Amino acid sequence: MSKRRVFFAFDEAGHGDKKESEIIGGIVSIKEEDSADGLFPRIKPKELRSLNRTPEISRQCLIDAQQNYAFTILPSEEANKRGSNLVLLAPFLIKKLKKDIPLKYLCEADHVGVFLDGFIAGSEIDLLFRDFRKEFPKPEICIETFRKNGHKYIHGGRRPSVKCPKLLYMIDLRTKALLQDLKTSDNQLKDYSGLVEITEKDFSFRYKQFERDIQDPQSSEGYRLERIIYRAPRKGYSFKN
Repeated sequence: MSKRRVFFAFDEAGHGDKKESEIIGGIVSIKEEDSADGLFPRIKPKELRSLNRTPEISRQCLIDAQQNYAFTILPSEEANKRGSNLVLLAPFLIKKLKKDIPLKYLCEADHVGVFLDGFIAGSEIDLLFRDFRKEFPKPEICIETFRKNGHKYIHGGRRPSVKCPKLLYMIDLRTKALLQDLKTSDNQLKDYSGLVEITEKDFSFRYKQFERDIQDPQSSEGYRLERIIYRAPRKGYSFKN
């Protein structure tokens, strides 16, 4: 009997820009092909203002990414306090993304794959694992990180590529597109359908909890961390042990 797998991917756009808000996005899929590694064209954010000159595969991935995704917006004054906000805000997105999975499939799932963009500290991956374990008590959980750095040129030799799972590429394009929408529309998005609003109270509670657990992972509600995470090498090649 084949496994029932659920795949999540998370990315952020705009981090490091002191004047702009940051978009943190997540996407979910139950399609095996969305978890497969591939070489995809690297797309600059400004190219997403008009898709006429982008490769067909990028246009299709962006279209596909408009389903089963969620995002939140972090103001610039909060966005640049930390090196990465993916793990800090991912739990808010997980709850919404779960609703996009058929309930019967969700109950029978025996594997949860999580793809993260960029370098994420091991201590933060441990905390994200805990967040996923709360939402998925039974399935095995596999968290992998990918740094989408330069790989060989493809598509006519003029455009560098990125190597990562298709699902991670999809949310990468979606967060970039949302950020461009914000920049060109006076901070007003055309489509708020995937937005997860986080109240100041909820954000403050999560931030304090997060900082506490980073300093002392054993302090969180007596939770004993399970050490069954598989980590990918930082160059983007996934593996299983």
